[in-house]
Amino acid sequence: MTIRKTVFCLAFSAIAVQASAQINFTGSYTQDFDSLLNTGTNNAWTDNSTITGWYIRRMNDVNLVLSQVYNAGDGGSNAGALYSYGSASATERAIGSVASGSVEHLVYGARLTNNTGGVINEFTLNYTGEQWRDGNNLTQHSLLFSYKIGGTNIGEDQQTAGGTVGYSADPTFTRFAGLDFTGPIATSVAGPLDGNLPANQAAISNTVTGLTWNPGEDLWIRWVDLNDVGNDHGLAVDNLEFTANPVPEPGSMIALAMGGLGLLARRRRKA
Repeated sequence: MTIRKTVFCLAFSAIAVQASAQINFTGSYTQDFDSLLNTGTNNAWTDNSTITGWYIRRMNDVNLVLSQVYNAGDGGSNAGALYSYGSASATERAIGSVASGSVEHLVYGARLTNNTGGVINEFTLNYTGEQWRDGNNLTQHSLLFSYKIGGTNIGEDQQTAGGTVGYSADPTFTRFAGLDFTGPIATSVAGPLDGNLPANQAAISNTVTGLTWNPGEDLWIRWVDLNDVGNDHGLAVDNLEFTANPVPEPGSMIALAMGGLGLLARRRRKA
């Protein structure tokens, strides 16, 4: 193959990768969800477009996939739905949900492509978990975190009854409870909460280790909101920060060590 053809093929490959890219991850990624609409119901959601690299899945009580839509709200509604949560008409938003008997469970999360040029063995995730609705239920509810490397969808979980007993998680995902968010409020009074208040939120932070996330591979991170027993609370994710660094190549480490030895030798000669 000529040099010209090689260059052309490499350029074409780069364009193809860019066209199909999700979140182009090069070391850090942040998301505040403020691009979500702050008014309206049944707003259209398009995977990897409404928010680049973000996907959702809404299921009903017989495990049929529902239309891809979301509502803007401040916690005043108990309707089962995906929500853009925030104060009325405010542009500061969070992505969240209320599960129900008609919307059995909801899944939302991100797909990141490793473009760091190296293998990643761990990642750190920080976010704010917010509660925007007290559902009139004395039991606290949680958003369940999981992840996987590879694949083309956000999961095929099933739920046949309220609570964890009727829930079957997609086995291709790995659960990591250290990044779950459990809403702090559970009372007998139904109504909206201000998820921006410290009393109604929690700072979540943890590191997932033991990965082999190769260059060019996709990593999925997601939260599952189950239809819990009784009325569900409204929970959300905001102010997400995701960081990861590739493992240094052995050659790079050797070069660094040799450079250090050379510097030490020069200093000794000067002394």
